[in-house]
Amino acid sequence: MAKDKEPNFFNNDRTFLLLDEYYRPLFEKGIGYPYRGEASGAYMSSAKAIERIKKWSHAPVFIFILRNPVDRAISHYYYQQGRGLEQREFSISFQESMDILPDEDTFSPAYYAEGCYGRWLQNYFDTFGEKNIHIITTEALKNQPQEVVNSCFSFLKVSPLPGLVIPVLNQTTVLKNPRVYKNTIELLSDKRSGMLKSWYQKTFSDRSRIAIRRGLMRLLEFSKDNLLASQKPTVVDEATRAWVADFYREDVQHLKKLTNHSFYAWKEFC
Repeated sequence: MAKDKEPNFFNNDRTFLLLDEYYRPLFEKGIGYPYRGEASGAYMSSAKAIERIKKWSHAPVFIFILRNPVDRAISHYYYQQGRGLEQREFSISFQESMDILPDEDTFSPAYYAEGCYGRWLQNYFDTFGEKNIHIITTEALKNQPQEVVNSCFSFLKVSPLPGLVIPVLNQTTVLKNPRVYKNTIELLSDKRSGMLKSWYQKTFSDRSRIAIRRGLMRLLEFSKDNLLASQKPTVVDEATRAWVADFYREDVQHLKKLTNHSFYAWKEFC
């Protein structure tokens, strides 16, 4: 796998110019392996990424991990809130995201659209074919991890794992100083303007800014014990969950037909 987990190469115009300088070096240790991969979730909803992957990748295959879209939207909200990027109530922020499409160049989260899996996966099925796509769910991965991981290995035609040790990762957290995080992200992105931002963009090349951003994100991960405090999320009531589910009902029905998957663990859609 790429040494940067989510390089967002194929959906980002700036990064896409850095094939030899940035993207290829991510896979240097994988030369000679049957597969080399990365995990940019933003590709799923990006028509631009599909077009570029088809043109530039040799015989690509895809593993999509899908989470109950209701849980996904709620988790996304708490992630944004914990980092000082969201101050609205959940129901308001979700409602106001209806017309926002996934796009890394906006600070307005696409809480709703990122969970429209059927809509986005239809494009992959049409472009790459069903045989090159494997679907798993977060719920199954949590409850039967070895079975699900080995289903991926079977799909890739590589040897299964005899055993698996599961670390605890991606717990809901809140930054002790979320404003610092927010201001840093805004500086490192190309989404806001200002004197400091202008200086930063003129001083550092696209390649350098990507390296700086990736390095600081890794530093944050390595320093999380000091920078983050675990926080148990507020439980969204059943009425709100049902309200959110209604927005996804038609898309989930489409997803079931498209993938021939029951998604039985998604209780709102059974």
